[in-house]
Amino acid sequence: MFLDQQNSVSIYIHWPFCVKKCPYCSFNSYPLVNFIDFDYWKNAYLLAIQFYAEKYKDRTIKSIYFGGGSPSMLPNNFIGDLIKAMQNCWKFSKNVEITIEFRPDDVTEEKMNNLYESKVNRISIGAQSLNNECLEILRRRHNIETIFNAIEVSSKLFKNISLDMIYAHPGHYSINIWEEELKIAVKLNTQHLSLYQLIVDENTVFGSMQRKGKLLLPDEDSCAEMFEITQKITENEGFYAYEISNHAKKGYECVHNIRYWQYQDYIGIGPGAHGRIMFEGHKYAILEEKNPQKWVDFISNEKRPLIEMDRLTLEEQTREILIVSLRTSKGLDCRKLPALLEECVEMPKLKQLINEGYLEYKDNILRGTSEGRKVLNSLILFLLK
Repeated sequence: MFLDQQNSVSIYIHWPFCVKKCPYCSFNSYPLVNFIDFDYWKNAYLLAIQFYAEKYKDRTIKSIYFGGGSPSMLPNNFIGDLIKAMQNCWKFSKNVEITIEFRPDDVTEEKMNNLYESKVNRISIGAQSLNNECLEILRRRHNIETIFNAIEVSSKLFKNISLDMIYAHPGHYSINIWEEELKIAVKLNTQHLSLYQLIVDENTVFGSMQRKGKLLLPDEDSCAEMFEITQKITENEGFYAYEISNHAKKGYECVHNIRYWQYQDYIGIGPGAHGRIMFEGHKYAILEEKNPQKWVDFISNEKRPLIEMDRLTLEEQTREILIVSLRTSKGLDCRKLPALLEECVEMPKLKQLINEGYLEYKDNILRGTSEGRKVLNSLILFLLK
């Protein structure tokens, strides 16, 4: 049940720094231009872990995810020490999933060996494209040979590797370019593909270019066709779409992300990280200080993170559940909602979308149809009060 008091929890660790900010990136990340005291930062994360462990005791960790930024830039002992601290504070589930995001050019045999020994068991490689011209447009530092090498080196130890890619960006002036990238991707030695359609955020370089009329993107029909091609090619090669942008071979679905979509408890640690957690019978939204320097200095001095903690109403929870659940192939079980669906959505609009074939409702399950999944974000905005 969505609102049952859960004994399990997931942990997201956000590392805010990267080598270079990508023009499409809207995450809370910053290019690292000066020397950084990694020990000072590591101690801050350890203090945060201790704080949350004392506050939310007797939980079992189901998954840990190191994201960013570029956590793959961290020194070898950094990740391992945080994992040890979490294991000392909480119980780990038998099949705990521990993922770290990697830039392809950070992958080395030494790092892979170190992470493997630290109990990391899933690698997510940020390829973004398998076309060198597109990689230049996206201003990535690596090329496709670097990606192939990263997969080869990682797969010597790790049997759960994911590849991140973006489509419908300025480099996809022809649908065939994306189709050729996909045909390569599904043949690589990976078990999971995260394939995201570009959404331009106004606070990015691409956003600025778009306002000035300097960003040429594929039109709506081309985007829809790329989405259809994505579903067809991945399905034919054994990657089933368990979420709108995520495709996995059976048994390799991302546990961490599924917990987000099932509205399970998770704690976010790091600058700008957010969480959702049940505490004393109520669901809370938690947001940590966004500014990296303020975050690390505050927790180093006060021995606790600087956070905003808001108790969510039943209606707010229902809206959040609706948004995340409709992204999945399983859809939304309306019997598990904390508040009545009618209180959060425009019911005439819901009936309209069902009648028009964008949504289907059967046995109390609401889900997007193949046509509805193409325009899912628009459907959700249309529905919500």
